[in-house]
Amino acid sequence: MDTNDLVKLLPSGYEQACFEKKAISQFALISGIGKISDVGFMKRFVKCKDWIIQLTQHILPNPVIEYKKPEWLKPYRVLAIDASDIVEKGAVKKLWRLHYAVNIFSLTYSRFKITGQSTGESLKNYTLAKGCLVIADRAYGTIKSIEHCLTSGGDFIVQIKNKAFNIYDADGRKLVFADWLSTVGETAEE
Repeated sequence: MDTNDLVKLLPSGYEQACFEKKAISQFALISGIGKISDVGFMKRFVKCKDWIIQLTQHILPNPVIEYKKPEWLKPYRVLAIDASDIVEKGAVKKLWRLHYAVNIFSLTYSRFKITGQSTGESLKNYTLAKGCLVIADRAYGTIKSIEHCLTSGGDFIVQIKNKAFNIYDADGRKLVFADWLSTVGETAEE
């Protein structure tokens, strides 16, 4: 897909919104009309946030898709969280990391953040709160990520690497996670 194909997908009025959201001066610098450092690029990209939000919210046909949430998930804002690496073209290839959270029932973005490659995948990259239910892969299944989520009042479903860390019960006894999981689940009432 080239730039012309991408522009065809943009909602009508995207150019006017670029001026209204004050993204045009940032776009001029980013597109090479002027010189810009890596740090300058990041700062200007962040300043385009309102314009990017407006574009992404209007690319899908209105009304935005809403999938029916199961009853047990009604109290939650369910977010799928992940990150992708972006390689900058050119002689010196720079690596950026796009961290993003997507509401899985409306398919709208909840948060995004662009960092250097040294910032790893962690739930600490997100502001979480009571009512958030985070779904993430094993890169997020760390003690620091889980503690951040719990301290923020959120809940989580994360994949955990086997032997990533030890889990203990309320009495301080080490649990074998696979054995413990076999005890969890619905029980038939007699």
